Amino acid sequence: MGSKPKGVKLARPKAGMPQKLTKEVKDKIIDAIRCGVYIETAAAVAGITRQTFYNWLRRGKEEKRGKFHDFVKEVNIAFAEVTRNDMEVIGLAGERDWKAAAWRIEKRDKLYRDTSGTSKIGSEDDPFIVFLKGVRDGSADSNAE
Repeated sequence: MGSKPKGVKLARPKAGMPQKLTKEVKDKIIDAIRCGVYIETAAAVAGITRQTFYNWLRRGKEEKRGKFHDFVKEVNIAFAEVTRNDMEVIGLAGERDWKAAAWRIEKRDKLYRDTSGTSKIGSEDDPFIVFLKGVRDGSADSNAE
């Protein structure tokens, strides 16, 4: 004992602070995101700053593999799951109240927002209203379904 095999280099620990992105921290962040909280809250729940969270995302987007790359994938999946769940709830509400369905379309589809992000729903520029006016006036595209 005490000697190493010839030609084998022992790994040295890296200098500096230990990595904060542990499985426990990652799981806390992902669980918080799945609950629908904002990034700042998810970071706080995990005991990190918002800036650290964004640094990890940036690093993960730059890497081709590794724990930061995997972290970005898991964060994106968690946000997608929350969005899907929220849209499902809004869709159910839209069955009872057209305003919920209109809000859902407005948020989901850029076609229904002008360049400033202002809603076009119900305005003269609303693509659906423009289409209906075209149908009424006989100028709607006959190929439209």
